[in-house]
Formats: sequence, structure tokens, C-alpha cells
Amino acid sequence: MEKTFLSHFSRIFLPLIPLIAVVFYALYKNEIAAIERIIEAQDKNKTQLSLNIIESHLYSLEADALFLSGLKNLSEWLKTDSDRAREDLQADMMSYMTHYPHYDQIRLLNNSGHEIVRINNNAGKAILVPQNELQDKSSRYYVKEIKPLKNREIYISVFDLNIEHGKIEQPLKPILRVGTPIYINGDLQGSLFLNYLGAQLLDELRKHNSPDRDREIWLLNEDGYFFLGPSANQEWGFMFVEGTNKRFSTLYPDLWAHRTSSGTVRYKSKDNILQITPIQVNRFLHNAKKKHWYVVTKTSKAYLDLQAKQVAIQLSRVAAFILAILAISCWMISKKEMARKQSEIQLRESEKQFRHLLQGAPDAIIVVNQHGIIQIVNDAATHVFHYSREDMLNQSVEQLLPDRHREKHVYHRENYLKNLAIRPMGEGNELRARRKDGSEFPVEISLSPLKHGHEIWVTAIIRDVSIRHEHSKQVEKLNNQLLSRSAELETINKELEAFSYSVSHDLRAPLRAIDGFSKTVLRDYMEKLDDRGQDRLERIRAAAQKMGNLIDDMLVLSRISRAELHKEEVDVALLSGNIIEELRQSAPDRNIDFSAQSPMTAKADSRLLSVALTNLLSNAWKFTSRTQDAYIRIYTETQKNKTVYCIQDNGAGFNMDYAEKLFGAFQRLHDTSEFPGTGIGLAITQRVIHKHGGRLWAQAEEGKGATFYFTLGEDEYYEA
Repeated sequence: MEKTFLSHFSRIFLPLIPLIAVVFYALYKNEIAAIERIIEAQDKNKTQLSLNIIESHLYSLEADALFLSGLKNLSEWLKTDSDRAREDLQADMMSYMTHYPHYDQIRLLNNSGHEIVRINNNAGKAILVPQNELQDKSSRYYVKEIKPLKNREIYISVFDLNIEHGKIEQPLKPILRVGTPIYINGDLQGSLFLNYLGAQLLDELRKHNSPDRDREIWLLNEDGYFFLGPSANQEWGFMFVEGTNKRFSTLYPDLWAHRTSSGTVRYKSKDNILQITPIQVNRFLHNAKKKHWYVVTKTSKAYLDLQAKQVAIQLSRVAAFILAILAISCWMISKKEMARKQSEIQLRESEKQFRHLLQGAPDAIIVVNQHGIIQIVNDAATHVFHYSREDMLNQSVEQLLPDRHREKHVYHRENYLKNLAIRPMGEGNELRARRKDGSEFPVEISLSPLKHGHEIWVTAIIRDVSIRHEHSKQVEKLNNQLLSRSAELETINKELEAFSYSVSHDLRAPLRAIDGFSKTVLRDYMEKLDDRGQDRLERIRAAAQKMGNLIDDMLVLSRISRAELHKEEVDVALLSGNIIEELRQSAPDRNIDFSAQSPMTAKADSRLLSVALTNLLSNAWKFTSRTQDAYIRIYTETQKNKTVYCIQDNGAGFNMDYAEKLFGAFQRLHDTSEFPGTGIGLAITQRVIHKHGGRLWAQAEEGKGATFYFTLGEDEYYEA
């Protein structure tokens, strides 16, 4: 069966695996292509952002140069050469340097290229260079290249490193020199230069690189040297003799060879995806040979591989989820298919078993169609009704009923077909059937619907209850006799109880008279009686008092039988302590160790429980009277999930062979000469415990004390 199921499951599920694999491989390729498109779009955005940053900085430089060249104090000084105008100009330049610290130097040159004013930026502080430290810059390329410019035209030098006194300044200081010629009344008087700290431009571009350098922006000059490159030691190669090979064209010659002056070119190397875009800076740069800078975006293959891996993981999870859903679906389909086939097998087997059980059933079974025609009968039916199988099949079921019931049965049968249910027929009524010979007999009939194709048949299980009816009559007769006997016993018990109470009550008066007259004789005629006479009167008094005690106990027993329970929360520890205290007062010379578990409570009738505890504790007190170091303990135990109250002493104990006599009225296990008493206290105690639905028992050993146990559980009920 299991192999068949797995085979069916495999035929459905296994072909889906390659299909899912193909679909998700196509999705994977599509996602990778989408990621590459996103990366390309991001690279374009980064390139455009870089262009905007560069243009913004260059436009800002142009504006600053024109602003300074137009200072009133500058033209005033060049016209008058007055010291006051010179000082005002120097103050203006220092103020500007202070507010715009992204400039390294502001210098004013005369026509011959000598510095006449220079302001240095020293760690953010504007410093005026003394006259004796001003330099001759006439040999520098930018001084020569600015001279042809007209008024308010802007010169921006190549982007290189600052040189002071013929040497590259350390640490490296990238500089863009922005200049403009100074004209007074149409005559060239000199030039103004601002040394822009290009590191700010490079740092702003560098902020858009990823921390792991998987995605970077590089900036190149037209010769392919790095302004901003993969590492610091690859930058500014054109400024050093040993750096001529540190250029982009050396690292990526194919891409460099295919660059254009107007459009973007993308290139995939073994390790990176690169995009190179030219920047038209020749409108700013005076040397027209240097027309372009290049912005390069780099995305490492490792970054692309990581994205591809994440896509693969996500798609794998989705594929696994879909495969799991498909597997569950195929499993359920296979299970249902196998269940259907199994149901067909079971149905055929059930039909076989049904017919077998039908024939072996002890009760008569008849199956009729919706028109009441008998379709199936078992052997028991032919035996009960005395018909042959042939005589019953295809006949109306009404032939098995007495004539007087047939017409009504047709109505009931049609009504059952409208309210199909498994139920007894004619519940509450005595049903009778008819044998072939016309004799009738009582029956019980159970009905149940049976689907047969598109029809509803009805199965009737018929049991002959003739013998049961006879037994029921006998049981009813015995029950009536038992009820009558119980009523007689109840009357007798009430009469006995009333008689007992009456006798006990009526005997008290003559007993008091006997005791009283005996006491009077002893008091008034003591000198006339000899010792024997006095002894006889003392015995009469003792017997009368003992009889009085017995009557008192009988009255207590009678009252307990009639008493109603009023249960409440009782502090057993406190109640026991009070009883022991009363016993101590009655025998102050007794030294006994008493202990009670605390807290210890019970749900009981406090008055009746006090009677029971008084009897049990009094017994313990009495039977420890001859024991040294006597003790009494009261505590609880849990036995079979029930609370058991225990009263333990180390007194005289008793022989367990006579324990069954312990709780009978007037039963004693010790002689009254040893331990006085009426012998009814434990009977009273047992009646109290039974009244609470509990149980009372004891364990003891002669000479080693006794322990009495009782419960107050509502699940244990004894008639008091």
C-alpha cells in the first residue's frame, strides 16, 4: 500500500521539479539582468551627480575670482598706490579668506609676475605674507597663460599639486588656480589668483563611494592620470617621475582605447564593471589642449556576485516554499486518490462483511426499500417469523405486523423517510409483530437509513423481547414487595428510635430518685447501718450514676441521628486545643505533651465535630493516664488525594484482633476497673464521621499506643 502511494505521489510531483527549476532559472536570469540595469542606472546617476558637483565648484570659483577682482579698494590702490588703499585691500582679502577657508592662497601679481599681495590660509587662519617673503612667479605657466585674457575673463589652471619654492608641498595639496587679469582704464595692471584646495572637491566625490569600495567614483585628467583613484599611491602620477605608469589607461587599456569625447562607455572586465564619461572643462581651462576630465564609476564583480547570491537565496526560498506547497498538494491528492481506491476496496469488503454479519447476527434483520418491499433478510428473521427466505423477499413489510397496525405503519414508514435518523421505532410504545401462523409477540425495533445507489433503504433490527417482558413483570413484582418491606422497616426504625428516646428520658426520674434516696439514707441513718449496709448503698448509688451516664450517651447518640448538618470552616487546631485545656483543668496533676498541627482546618459541622474530637481526645487522655512521658498528637496526612485527620497517643493501645468491635455501642476492649467509661463514645464518634460522609478507623498495638484516623470527604457517605 505504501509503495503504491509513493509511486502515485512520485508520478505527480517529480515532473514538477524540473519545471519549477526552469521557471526559477529564468526568473533568476531576469533578476540578474534587472540588477545590472539598476546598477547601470545608479552609475549614470552617480556620474551626473559628479558632473553637477564639479560644475558647481568651478562656477563658484569663477564667481569668487570676479568678486575679488572688482573690489573697490583694489582699483583704488592700483590707481593711487597709497598705503591706506593697500592696507584696506589686504584687510578685504584677509576677511574673505577667513569667511571662505576653502582657498589656500589669494595672491595679487603685477604685470611682471611678482607677488605684491599674498594671503595664506594657515589651518583656517588668514595670514598676510610680509613683503620680504613675496615670490617671483613670472616663470610659472599660469602667469604666462593668463596674460592674453581680456578684462573679466576667467582662467582656471590644470588640476595639480601645489609647489612651493620649486618643490611639491607635503602633505600633498591638490590645487586649482583660478585667476583673472586686472585692467585699469583699459590697461593691464596685473592679475589676481586664488589657489583652491581641490581636496574638498575630491572629498565630496569620495563620500559617494561605498565603505567596502565595491562601488567607487574615480576622476581622471585627459591623459588618464588619477585625480581620485583606487588608492592614494595611484593618484597624481603625472606630478612624479616614477608615476608615469600610474594611470587608468595602464589598468584598463581596452576601455581607455574605446572612450569618446562626448558619450558614456561601459565595460566589463574580469573583476569590475566600469563606466567612463567625459566632462567638457575646456571652457574653463585656458590651455585648450586639455579639453576633458573623465568621471569613472566602478562596480566590483564581488558586489554583483553578492547581489546575485541574495537573489538566488530569495528565489531558492520561494522555490522551496512553492515546492513544499506542491509537495503537500501532491501528497494530499495522492492521499485522496489512494483513500478513494481504499474506500472502494473497503466498500466491497464492507458489503461482504455486512452480509456475513447480517447472517450471523442473533437478532432478526430486515432491509426494505423506500416502498416498504423487503430486499434482504437474515437467518434469524426467518427463524423469528417462521417464514422461509423466499416467502419474505419482495413482499411488503406490513405482512409482519398485526392487521390492526398495518395501515398506520404505512404512514409512519413514509414519515420516517422524510426524517431519516438512527433511532428506535415507536419509542415509549409497546410494539408487536406477527408470525406466519398469526401469533403475536412483543418486539423492540431499531431503524437506520442505508444508502443504496440513488435510493434510501431502511434497515430494521428486530429483537423478540418476550422473555424480557416476563422477567420485567417478575422484577416489578419483587420491587413492589421490596418497597412495601422498606416502608415497614422505616416505620419500625422510627418507632424504635422514639421508644429509645422515650425510655432513656423516662428512666432518668427513677434513677435520680434511687440515687437521691440512697444518699439520704447514708446521710441520715449512717450510724444505724453497719459497714456492709453502707457498702451496699454506695454500690446502689454508683450503679444509678453509671446508668445515668449510659442514658445520657444514648440520648446523645439519638440526637446525632436526628441532627442536621450545618457545615462551616472549622479551626481543628484551635478546637482541639480548647478540649485539651478542659481536660487539663479536670486533672491538673496530669503532665502530658500535646501538639496540634497549625494551621489545620476542616469543612464540617462545628458542634458535631466538637463531639467527635472530645470523645477521641478524651480516650487518648484516659488511655495515657498510666504512661510516663505521655503525649497526644493531632495532625493531617494525604492519602489517595484525601485529607486524613490523625489523633495519635502512646497510651495503652489495644489488640487489633478485636478492632472490629471498637465502634459498636457499649463495646469495650479494657476492663472498667482499669479505664472507666460507658463504651459508647466511639460509636457516637463514628456516627458523627459517617454523618459527614467520612470514614473512621484505627491502628494500635498493645502497650504502644493507638492512632485514630478519620476523613470528612463528601465522596464517602455513610448513613448515620
